[in-house]
Formats: sequence, structure tokens, C-alpha cells
Amino acid sequence: MCITETLINWKDVTTVPVGGETTITPGIVVTPAIGRDGAYSGRWAVIHQPSGRYTGLPGTSLDYARELAGLLNTGVDWTVAAEHIGTGHKDAARDAMGAYRDWAWRGLPLWWARWSWTQTAPGWAVQHQHSPAPAYLPWHYLLETVGGPDPEDRLGRVWFDPVPLWELRCAAPYCTDPVFKAPDDERPMRHPDRTVLADEAHVAGWQQATPGRWLCRTCHQGHER
Repeated sequence: MCITETLINWKDVTTVPVGGETTITPGIVVTPAIGRDGAYSGRWAVIHQPSGRYTGLPGTSLDYARELAGLLNTGVDWTVAAEHIGTGHKDAARDAMGAYRDWAWRGLPLWWARWSWTQTAPGWAVQHQHSPAPAYLPWHYLLETVGGPDPEDRLGRVWFDPVPLWELRCAAPYCTDPVFKAPDDERPMRHPDRTVLADEAHVAGWQQATPGRWLCRTCHQGHER
């Protein structure tokens, strides 16, 4: 995605220049939504760039606008001028709006990018003196931890656990940081017991949206009703 300038066709009377975000659908951009008074409404719109016209909703959240734009990528050519918009374009727009009506009222994405639970290779368990529960780390993270400046790190108990580990990921399509990380840590949190990860994720503001699919705090807020 990149930023582009777009003219919004407002009420077929005048055009309003705005900055827009390109999408995975050529010819479709996401822009700030313009209200009835011609001012920014605080929402986001999905615009047919050649004509500057709205393709559906007058405004929604940024997450939903991006997902709606993605649903329009059905194979029809949205780079054509308004007079060449045909049945295929209208069908794609109708189907996208149908998905929005089905899912947005529940606060869920319009499609899922991935399953949230991912099984990874077994790792090393590190138990520090200041923590009763071990942390499970791949080899390169183990070297960083045990070799760190904290004396407690060097005195930690370390052993290889042959049980595969689980990792939790946000399932929203446009999540920019989907892997759940340990609190105050940039490393993915892994554990052989999914219940432990789920409890930690709940504390961090993650939400289980459907069986097997979770939303991080940021994406959950971006899909609020």
C-alpha cells in the first residue's frame, strides 16, 4: 500500500481532493470519508478512484474499509471510467456489502487471514530464579537470554523440552504485528500448553473471536461495532 491523491466526487457537484491509500484492488482506494457538509467525518471510505465515487458505505472504520476494498478484488477491472462500470462491478460491490452486513455487526473481520494457533518446533525451557514458570525459547533466543548481563539469567535452569510448542497469532487480515508476545518482551511467547497462552493473551487484551481465531487488542478495537 502507498499514499496517493484522490478526488472524491461529492454529490456529483464538486470534487474534494484528499489523500488516499492504495489497496490490493487496482482502481480502489481508501480515503477519509467526507460528510454532508464537505468536511472529514472521522470515518473512512472505499472510493472508485477513476470516478471519485463511493463504492458502498459513506464511512466506516479503517480496518473495515481496507477489508471491503480487498473483497472488491474479484477479477473485474476497477481502473475503468465510471461509464464502463458494469454488472460484474455491481455484483462485486453487492457481495462485499453483504459480507459487511453479515460480519461487522458482530465486530468481526470480513475475512480471516490465518488460523490463530500455530504449532512450532520444540524449544529450550529457561527457568530464572525470579520466575517460577519457565519460558520456552528457540536456540537463538536462548543464547541471548542465558548470555545476557543479568546474573539471574546466567544462573537460570535450562533444559530441552521435546514437546512441540504453540504460538498465538492475530487472525485479522491487516494486522501489522500478528504474533502474541510475552509482556514487556519483543519475542513471540510460546508454550506447550495452549491454555497458558490463552490466559496470557486475555490479560493483554486479546479476544477470541471464533473457535481457533483471535484478535489482538488493536484489531479488536478496529472492528468494534
